Amino acid sequence: CAKSINGVEKLKFVSYASQFIEDYDYMFYVSPIGVQIEDNGVRTTDAGYRDWIDSTIKSLIKDNLNTIKNFGIISGTTEQRIEQIKGYLGF
Repeated sequence: CAKSINGVEKLKFVSYASQFIEDYDYMFYVSPIGVQIEDNGVRTTDAGYRDWIDSTIKSLIKDNLNTIKNFGIISGTTEQRIEQIKGYLGF
């Protein structure tokens, strides 16, 4: 979604990265819902941009779901998220 990368390069990256999906044992979608945007000096605080990133991630997941071995959705507080991941991993 970065404006500094042209569309052709973005498509090349998506194509290249999608070749490695089957190499991962687990993939998780981490929902931004319920998490406040934090101004940590690194990430943008633009809520619209975060929504655009989230929409892009969900679209990529939908397009590649059939090649993901184990898929999980993570949401909630940090503690809840940790417990959800542990559950998916059988810990």
